[in-house]
Amino acid sequence: MSSPKENRGATSRATLILIGALLSVAGGVALFFIFLRGGLEQQADILMMQGAGELVTAHLRLHDNRWPSNWSDLDQTYLELVSESSILRTNHGRIWNSKDLKPMYAPAKIMKRVEVDWSVTSERLMSLKATNSMPPVRLIWVKSGHDVSMQATNPNVMVVEYIRSLDSKATNR
Repeated sequence: MSSPKENRGATSRATLILIGALLSVAGGVALFFIFLRGGLEQQADILMMQGAGELVTAHLRLHDNRWPSNWSDLDQTYLELVSESSILRTNHGRIWNSKDLKPMYAPAKIMKRVEVDWSVTSERLMSLKATNSMPPVRLIWVKSGHDVSMQATNPNVMVVEYIRSLDSKATNR
């Protein structure tokens, strides 16, 4: 027969093991949510970078290839796109109905996560045609400073591809 002292020792060990197990599970759950939040933040940054690229290239297309000077310019472009009753084909061949643009590419959402170099001149923009590296410049970037965009959704690549496409459009006329 075991003594009460031995029973208390076994109970204490079992309690410590149970507390350790609960803390391990709680820590694992906490880490899971930290990583999940980080992944969701990164996904939101990627979407906003893509939105910025699409919006800036739409602005260039609609405004004689003039670079936007501020968020108000992009807001005006956004309103122009939303008011269109037609379908918009983006640089990368994606097709968006104008009603789908409303929540996705609103400049008020994009500007919370993305920075734009408003000082770009027409000369600098047109000089992008001659560059070979992708992306050759940093015109649009995420505020967090992380490199979150993939090549296909990198807004700088979108702008360069648009500028380079101007030559092929001019020669096809």
